[in-house]
Amino acid sequence: MSNNLKFPPTVEIKRAIAAAERAGIQIGSVEIQPRKIIIIARDSGDDDPKELTYSEWKAIQREIR
Repeated sequence: MSNNLKFPPTVEIKRAIAAAERAGIQIGSVEIQPRKIIIIARDSGDDDPKELTYSEWKAIQREIR
């Protein structure tokens, strides 16, 4: 059985993290999965992390430009 899972390229991961930081998101952790990047943000006053999906990151990226 072929294992043809496409992970995001390193440059896309770095761009996603940089865009999240520019947007003021405090990053708690980053999960890299086939075809998506999940940034887990941590609010300063909240103990529950919030997930930022790759599509949400793309929307933020468009707003920053």
